[in-house]
Amino acid sequence: MPREQVADVAVHVEPGRLDRAIDRAVQHLRHLQDPEGFWWAELESNVTMTAEHIFFRHVMAIPDPVEAEKAGRYILSQQRGDGMWGNWHDSDAGDLSTTIEAYLALKMAGLSPDAPEMVRAQNAIRSRGGPERARVFTKIWLAMMGEWPWKSLPILPPALMLLPAWFPISIYSFGCWARQTVAALAVVMTLRPVVPLSEAHRLD
Repeated sequence: MPREQVADVAVHVEPGRLDRAIDRAVQHLRHLQDPEGFWWAELESNVTMTAEHIFFRHVMAIPDPVEAEKAGRYILSQQRGDGMWGNWHDSDAGDLSTTIEAYLALKMAGLSPDAPEMVRAQNAIRSRGGPERARVFTKIWLAMMGEWPWKSLPILPPALMLLPAWFPISIYSFGCWARQTVAALAVVMTLRPVVPLSEAHRLD
């Protein structure tokens, strides 16, 4: 919104409304505070963290069927009524990439693709264009398990780390979390490992 419009909106705000909103926010935060003075809350994420843990164990050849079964139960508990999974906790919309990862993790955890929940996920994935429409991170995981061709992914050479800070594309212009991700992915995307899934776990 242009600055002039912001100023115009600010002029027309009901007197005291902002103060009341701040007071309610402060009261709510005080209500959530532990008597000892700290705040604690569960760190919520989407199910990709759980799904990718199953993928990681597969790629590293250290599967844990008992853990995968528990992870599968959690993933299934987060499925939306439309067959999809959201991209953030309690999201009001399904996300294609999150749903693909959840579906594949459930197959790897032993859930039959004919189960009603899985059929709903299949239909949702297909109706939104399938893995071809997924984000790059999802395709990288799929490539590591032989379910997507490495040649269809962008090239990210580790030599990117050697470019100076003044270069138009510099790793030092990225946020901390992005640098950590890009540096590791550059190595993975250069080595292009493939640890194929069993026939029963492959995507259709």
